[in-house]
Amino acid sequence: MNNKFLTGLSFKLTRSTVSIAFILGLLVSLLQLYSDFDNQAKLIDDKVEEIFSITAPAAQRAVHQLDPGLASELVNGLSHFDFLNQVKLVDDRKNILASFVRQPVQSNTYWLSNLFGYSTETHLFDLINDSQVSEGELILEVNGDAAMAPFFQRAWYVLVSGVLRNLLLGLLLAVVFQNILAIPLMKLRDQLMKIDPKQPAGYRLEHMRHHDSGEISDIVDTTNSLLNQLEINQSALRENRDQLKALIDVNPNMVMALDRDLTVLFANNSANLFYGVKTEQILGANFLDLHRGVNSQEADRFAHELIQVIHNLEESYEVERELTDGMARKRVLQISYTAIVYEGHASLLLVASDMTEKITREKQLIQVAYQDQLTGLPNRELFLDRLGMAITYTASHKQFGALLYIDLDEFRLINDSKGHSVGDSIILALSDRLASKINSSNTLARIGGDEFCIILSGVDEDKETAINKIVSTAELILCDIRQPLHIKGNEFRITASIGVVIFSEEDSDAEELFKFGDTAMYNAKSAGRNRISMFKMEMTQEVASYVRLENDLKSAIENKEFEFYLQPIVCVGSNQVLGAEALIRWNHPEKGLIGPNEFIDFLESSGLICDISDGLLRDLCAFINEKDLLSVLPEGFRISLNVSAIELHSKNFIETFKATLRDFSMPADLFELEITESSAIQDIEESVAKMKKLALIGVNFSLDDFGTGYSSLSYLKRLPVNKIKIDRSFIQDLIIDHNDQALVTAIISIGQHLELDIVAEGVEWQAQLDWLKQHKMMYQGYLFSKPIKQQDFYQLLMGNLAETLDHPNVVSLSTNPKKTNPKIL
Repeated sequence: MNNKFLTGLSFKLTRSTVSIAFILGLLVSLLQLYSDFDNQAKLIDDKVEEIFSITAPAAQRAVHQLDPGLASELVNGLSHFDFLNQVKLVDDRKNILASFVRQPVQSNTYWLSNLFGYSTETHLFDLINDSQVSEGELILEVNGDAAMAPFFQRAWYVLVSGVLRNLLLGLLLAVVFQNILAIPLMKLRDQLMKIDPKQPAGYRLEHMRHHDSGEISDIVDTTNSLLNQLEINQSALRENRDQLKALIDVNPNMVMALDRDLTVLFANNSANLFYGVKTEQILGANFLDLHRGVNSQEADRFAHELIQVIHNLEESYEVERELTDGMARKRVLQISYTAIVYEGHASLLLVASDMTEKITREKQLIQVAYQDQLTGLPNRELFLDRLGMAITYTASHKQFGALLYIDLDEFRLINDSKGHSVGDSIILALSDRLASKINSSNTLARIGGDEFCIILSGVDEDKETAINKIVSTAELILCDIRQPLHIKGNEFRITASIGVVIFSEEDSDAEELFKFGDTAMYNAKSAGRNRISMFKMEMTQEVASYVRLENDLKSAIENKEFEFYLQPIVCVGSNQVLGAEALIRWNHPEKGLIGPNEFIDFLESSGLICDISDGLLRDLCAFINEKDLLSVLPEGFRISLNVSAIELHSKNFIETFKATLRDFSMPADLFELEITESSAIQDIEESVAKMKKLALIGVNFSLDDFGTGYSSLSYLKRLPVNKIKIDRSFIQDLIIDHNDQALVTAIISIGQHLELDIVAEGVEWQAQLDWLKQHKMMYQGYLFSKPIKQQDFYQLLMGNLAETLDHPNVVSLSTNPKKTNPKIL
């Protein structure tokens, strides 16, 4: 108890307060004593001066008259002053007329007088006559200790009373601090010690008497507020923990927490299902013992791994293991180990994902990737790989081999007339026939549709002999294909065209041989079908022309021979230019200007269209900035860009488009991308997703050649387009063909009901325009302007804008006007 008091807050406060008061009191007392000491010293000096002034006349007479009696009487009188140790009266010759000496007694305070240098003090007074001549001296020796006795008595009283005062003050402060501060704090401490931090629910601090307000009350209120919040937080934490446990329980992955002894601390429902036991049977069990009950050999192998993991618990691991579950099924698990703290203890989190079905699917995907799904034969991918190996083998053995490219004649007619089910049955039957004609060292593959390829590897070292064997095999196959097939009660007589390519050189390329085989096969078809055609280099003239075209196009890209022309898109009522379509042209250095019909298909099939389109977009943006068109274009003005299927479905289409706009600080809503139905429906989901992403930044879309696709109306509802462009085939005979008029009217009605802009393409005659004027729409065509160069378009646009300013009532027809604050990427 004493120890608690001495370490308590009240004692510490009392000690500190008394110490400070004592020090301050001591300093004040010392200052007071010093002042008193100085005053006492002056008082003694004044007393001595007073004694001299009184005795000076008598002493003067005694020394003048040399009267010993008078001198003795004077000295005896001074002996009554107890603070004088010695009195002498001497004449001018230093002869003592009378003297008095008192032996000093050392008191208890003598050492203090001696310390202050005031033990004795001698005063000499000259006895001067009226003629100002000294006739003697009066010598007084003062006992400082006796003289300072009153001072020392007062000093002792001051010091003792100060100490007693401070002690009393300390006692009073201790009582005050104890009652006002320490006791309330101890009561608060006692109440706080009763609170269980893990279960604080319902307990609150009580206010104390005489402390309904002030700091103690504030502490109580604040603590109770903290307890309230702690209760709320713990309740939320419990709720979150329950939710987390529920989420972990429904997690398909097996989740377990193990301590360093591999005791199971936690297991979710997937772990229960894996081992086929209940939660209470898993919790507290040793993990190895648990798995040993399923497969002891796996548990023994598992033990070494887990020991290593526990030894390096701060690290994370991920492994793939095949383990047996509670139903004795082999499961492939991807297991990750992570160090965690579970309920205050270092633990191991084990998460196991069942990869069995995924691996099975991957194997199936590999099979799909390399095998034809209908026949089970190698597909084109695997075939080309096998062809490459056959080329290497044949060259290393200095032999000849062959590629047979087989295409069934007029097979599409069977599919169209009898259905794909019958067609598939024929393909299966023929694949069995073909497989029976080749040995295991050769490869039969279905390339796609009604096309097969056969690799004859290492036929013979002699070229002539090899060719004869290859031709014989091809004829045998051709004859075998011609044999009647009986499928579902129908007899079919199939013929085929076979292209044959001989190879022997190691530097032969599989893709090139494949193309040569395709060329030879088409040569056989051109010659009348149902025959064999040996590949000859002259057959490659068509291929060579394509190669030349490809090289010319690549050179055109490097030399920037492609340029864009612009064709205005105009309001039918006001002839105001509301937009333009950017069209590609090839300015060939020798052939002059070439239209897209001669090269666009090849650009799309070769993939070069992506680079060219991006280059043209950059040129277009540079032209817009050069002419500062953004400051003059009317609201809702759009520049249309044609987007091919290969562009739309390319991986980097969106990123490349956005990057170009960023480079030139172009607003995205200035541009409108034209797509066709056929481009979009190649992968409708991907098309819609990409269009929506671009629409978010302001890009508009139009559906080109509307009405000529497969199912315009069904896809129009899904595609996020802002405009439809009526194909020129409907406009061409609009004036004379009532069917075209009905179709165009229907298309316009659909577009207007869907709040889409309408553009009629290919308007070349005034009569066509007059008919269109009955509708709120736009048009483009040679009637207003053919596609023209950049500068010509700029002049046309400026003139049109000036004309529009002269007719201020002309307004934009666009239902999707450009925003006043265009989005700059």
